[in-house]
Amino acid sequence: MKTYPEFLEDHLGQIEYGWSGDCEGNEVPFQIVKYSEGPFTGTVTYSTLGLSNERLVSSVSKKQIRQELIFVSYSTFGDENIPGILQQVGLEALKTNNAYLRGDVIGPYGTLFEG
Repeated sequence: MKTYPEFLEDHLGQIEYGWSGDCEGNEVPFQIVKYSEGPFTGTVTYSTLGLSNERLVSSVSKKQIRQELIFVSYSTFGDENIPGILQQVGLEALKTNNAYLRGDVIGPYGTLFEG
């Protein structure tokens, strides 16, 4: 049986590297990882890894949900703010104990990327 990271790599490409702390060096309870591939030519994928260790609650059904967050970007874009965005969104889910459901709107929190 494959491990969870191996399962993710089968679908998203090899993990290239990751982040276990925030921009100030504080550890967060999950990692952010960058994969070598994306779903479309010229893209790469980022995800949380370990967020699913916590059971979050659906605001609709009250069922427990384990989830990871996925972010796809052009491979030429660079990492920019992507790890920080995934960390903030993941930490908010843990803080509120609410899973993100299809159609949920997160924010507004201001400018995500310059330019």
